[in-house]
Amino acid sequence: MNAVEAQGQAPALLRTDCGTENGTAASIQAFFHQNENAHIYGKSITNQRIEAFWSKLRPALDGWIDHFRTLKQDNIFEPGNTVHIYSMRVAFREHIANILHTFMIYWNTHAVRQSSEGPGGIPDTLFYLPTNQFGISIDEQSIKQKSIAALTNLLLEMMMLMNSLKKLLRSSILYPLITDKQQLIYSCS
Repeated sequence: MNAVEAQGQAPALLRTDCGTENGTAASIQAFFHQNENAHIYGKSITNQRIEAFWSKLRPALDGWIDHFRTLKQDNIFEPGNTVHIYSMRVAFREHIANILHTFMIYWNTHAVRQSSEGPGGIPDTLFYLPTNQFGISIDEQSIKQKSIAALTNLLLEMMMLMNSLKKLLRSSILYPLITDKQQLIYSCS
């Protein structure tokens, strides 16, 4: 939504794998186009562009991945420990940001071959081309409307999840223990 709002347009076609986060992207794309065929699902292994991207990015990060793996194996870093996570972020953020920034410059200035899905050229140049060729303009009202709809759906899903959890807890042997603990907490406050 941030990209659509910033650019004032949605992609002409969106292709994603079947990951859980992509259902929302598919519904937003279909909403903007008023056409369910504006989005297609596919296996991520057949997405050559993103696979090419990862094949170039991965070597830039392999040293850090190995470093963090060693810290974990040597019990210096515990991934579930929030203090460890925060410390790692503080200690390594600038170093990793520099690597990613260097990679971003490389990636945004490399040549891309033309394909049936879009023009060839340099990503930085293509980004600033007139946008009506490969996207559809989206008005601000539609963006706000979709944002509200997405939040509403999220709230409804959360309410359904909470109801399911309540039913599960009530059918559980633990329910009397949980309610006793809650009563104890309430009586102490």
